Amino acid sequence: MTALKEKVSKYKLISWIIIATGILLRLLFIGRFPVGLNCDEASTSYDAYAILNTLCDRNGNILPVYPLAWGSGQSALYMYLSIPFIKLLGLNIFATRLPMVIISSISLIVFYKMLNLIDIDKRNKFFNVFALLFFVLNPWHIMKSRWGLDCNILPDMVLFSIYFILKFIYEKKEKHFYIGFILLAVSAYSYIVAVPGITLFCILLYIYGIKNKIISFKNIFITFAIVLLIDWPLILFVIINIFKLGDINLPFLSISMLRVNRMSEESIIANSNIFYSIFNNILSTLKLLVIQVDPCYWNRVIGSGIYYLFSFPILIVGIISFAIRKKSMADVVFMMWLISSIVIVCMIKDVNINHLNYMIIPLIYFVLKGFEIFFCKKTLTVVSFIVLLVGFGFFAYKYVNLNILKENNILIKNINTIDYDCFNDELEEPILYADTLDASEIHMFGVSAEPYIYVLYYTKADPKLYIETKELINEEEAYNNVKVFDKWVFEWEMSSDMIEEDANIAYILPRELGQYFDNSDFNIKYFKKYVVLQYNS
Repeated sequence: MTALKEKVSKYKLISWIIIATGILLRLLFIGRFPVGLNCDEASTSYDAYAILNTLCDRNGNILPVYPLAWGSGQSALYMYLSIPFIKLLGLNIFATRLPMVIISSISLIVFYKMLNLIDIDKRNKFFNVFALLFFVLNPWHIMKSRWGLDCNILPDMVLFSIYFILKFIYEKKEKHFYIGFILLAVSAYSYIVAVPGITLFCILLYIYGIKNKIISFKNIFITFAIVLLIDWPLILFVIINIFKLGDINLPFLSISMLRVNRMSEESIIANSNIFYSIFNNILSTLKLLVIQVDPCYWNRVIGSGIYYLFSFPILIVGIISFAIRKKSMADVVFMMWLISSIVIVCMIKDVNINHLNYMIIPLIYFVLKGFEIFFCKKTLTVVSFIVLLVGFGFFAYKYVNLNILKENNILIKNINTIDYDCFNDELEEPILYADTLDASEIHMFGVSAEPYIYVLYYTKADPKLYIETKELINEEEAYNNVKVFDKWVFEWEMSSDMIEEDANIAYILPRELGQYFDNSDFNIKYFKKYVVLQYNS
């Protein structure tokens, strides 16, 4: 008995060391890696800042259910979670990313708790250590944990829900089932595109639970009521946007009709050949899962993959193992989670890992089911640990190196970037410098995607001033839509005759354009990637 206690104690100590290491991997240098501030990060955080100061987002909507953001909306949960951090730490990149780090770090603890929960037969503790280490060192989870994209808390929120549902199944305490559904209902606010998948999961869970006498009709009634109580604003949001019924403004919240329908923008519903689109989505998803190279450079490290390139064959082994071997309750629940993600695969417009994040944790689970087979032999156990640690070492080196390359503006485009870069670094200093100049207008020419959001974010502009002074290019367009607010003017194309000899106007341009202007005519201030010009009066 004493030996068993010592073994369990060592397992706990090792596990908590692994978790602590995982938290550090997600926290250290979050203001630096990934390089640059993503425009969606800036959008969510500035809306949180606006709500903190005015109770309205930057579009003037009081406590929005689904913030209008660019015109096509952004999910609200991450925005509201960000508010206390912005209150305590200010509007900056650390406060923007810290909520994601915390949510992701909690998921490491929940995953560890779940491993202990489902380990009812006290199998080889080495496998539990490996399973935890695999999740902690997962490339996708580390990368998504380090920046504040609103939809990327969805998989963690669903994992929390699954943990409590499994606690209900294994421990027979109904309160855990209801807590699980509270979290599942809240997770709908983290990424609305995943709602059909979450709905299918609930249906599958209800059917399985009733058939196997795990869930009662009372449980279904109560959880259905929980979902309605929490998600009725989101349900109304979907209804008014499908049927174009107009905004709903209540004293305590607002439900907006988007300028661009989110469902049509993010899904294939509006496509003329929907069956071809579904088929193409399935092929693209399979390709993504096999070669593990995401279309978006910020989601990938070439040669490493989403859950390591060596894991795909093991994933197949895990799924086959599920089909032919005795299934635990956890196996069934995770398979229902994976199956329900197929709905999202069939609906999304662009296949990338952000849009498919709902399915990644159940895929990791079945990779681990494949690895479990190897742990019957000591040699294969050792090899599994070595392969994982070598794979992580390669990923860590490549991730840091690629970010340093980008930081020094020498990133090779065809390896790790795209023409339209949604992460912008080095804009803060030129924006703040230009803001101090004695100028009635500041023009920004082609410096980034969504340039106005960076100005709002870095200058901490008054949301009311923005609402009162903004001019849009086109009310019906979602992106690149703000032409002017206050003294800031945004242009996407530039010619030399657009630079006026007027001391009341300042300009922010890409650095390489500074060489075309004479120091005798202009005050020229160079920054790492940009230049600020102002005509000498």
